[in-house]
Amino acid sequence: MLHRFGLLLGLGALLAAGTVARGQEQTGTPGPSAGESSSAAEAATAASQPPRYVQLLNTNQVIALNGEARYRFLYGMSLTGGYDDGIVPSAQPTRVGYTLWNPHVGLIARKPRGEFLIQYAPTVGYFNDPAVGRLVGHQGEIFARGDFSHRWSWDFHLASRYGSFAASLLSPYHFSAVGSFSAVNPQTLLLGTTADRLDSNATLGLHWRLGVRDEMYFTGGHNYTNSFGTGLPGSKIHVNRSNFTLGMQHAVSRRWALTAAANGIHRYGATVSCTHYGALFGVAVHPNSRTDLSVSVGPELGDTGCVQSRLVTYQGFGTVHLTRHWSVYVAAERSTSAPIFLPAAPAGSSLDQLTHTAAAGVMRDAIGGHLEMRLDGGYISTEGGTRIRPFNTQGKFIAPQVGWRLTRTLGTSATYRRIYQLNNAINGNRNQFFVTLDWRPDAPEKSGPIH
Repeated sequence: MLHRFGLLLGLGALLAAGTVARGQEQTGTPGPSAGESSSAAEAATAASQPPRYVQLLNTNQVIALNGEARYRFLYGMSLTGGYDDGIVPSAQPTRVGYTLWNPHVGLIARKPRGEFLIQYAPTVGYFNDPAVGRLVGHQGEIFARGDFSHRWSWDFHLASRYGSFAASLLSPYHFSAVGSFSAVNPQTLLLGTTADRLDSNATLGLHWRLGVRDEMYFTGGHNYTNSFGTGLPGSKIHVNRSNFTLGMQHAVSRRWALTAAANGIHRYGATVSCTHYGALFGVAVHPNSRTDLSVSVGPELGDTGCVQSRLVTYQGFGTVHLTRHWSVYVAAERSTSAPIFLPAAPAGSSLDQLTHTAAAGVMRDAIGGHLEMRLDGGYISTEGGTRIRPFNTQGKFIAPQVGWRLTRTLGTSATYRRIYQLNNAINGNRNQFFVTLDWRPDAPEKSGPIH
């Protein structure tokens, strides 16, 4: 019954934790699609705006949302077989062999004054342990953006995850969009819980262009987590978080810009409520068509029930296309709101505590050939307050992957993950190995810009 309700929720609402990120360069290749229609007017409008990148759920692909096509159907799937020697952190780790089915469907629609995205991606897991059996997780996303006028615009996100996060922890797709890159997300891999849960997040933003160089924006949002009491680290019941951000960006030139933002979050539900506020001041640099850099730092003040009363937060990333085939990225943050990684992660832990997250990787795309490779690594740790039951986590991992494109739409890959993890003094060290066969209709040869 739980799985049927989850399927109805996913198909009916098509929500989920997705990530839409802004980039600096227009992509030159399409994402997975079955049919497209374009118009000259919309192409001209799209070309005049910077790309807005989106992570396709249950894939390692990022595509530009505001491309030239009027609409684009998104679909594909993958089949993964693997082994994990300690999926449940405990004194007696649970070893499982598993098979995962990861389909994804979606639609991008574009008009001269806006874009719309909807996508849904379930994860169905079959385990060799009869006590585990079958587990299902659902995720989806709705994003819409429009222009009131040449100065005023709006955007809206609605996202949710529901079901078993054990299936999610074993997924081969722990990625978030960082600029035009599909970067590994340590939070989905190291902060997840094996409990069934519901995570939903909604945000509404308003943007005001003061001139050619300046823009102000305001976003308000609400996050809801309902996780069932299992006693496992990170399980919470009925937790709400309301948040806001007021910011401004000033483009000093075409190559760099200054940013400033104030934010706040109020947490209530379960056994405690608390509020904290902060500010971030930063710079975004685009020195050439291959490189993007961004860094922000600022103070945060708040109730010690959730986090320390005074602390310094930061966030930043760098992405570089080294050659036509090779690219590298690095991303890090010390935050209570996790704006870089969180949209694709279970929100119950990192929003309630100070979370340190770092990720880096190097990848080779199979442009005009067959061989794909990537090496990703990540680190995470959390620090709790005085009144929230602490979810003290420290973890890191490294994940080499080798893939081979059998055809333009069909490929296979082999991945090994070595995970070092400590959850509330429980050792969660484990090894994962899995082989994935993926089908990407009309797939791009590269997720980011081609130069």
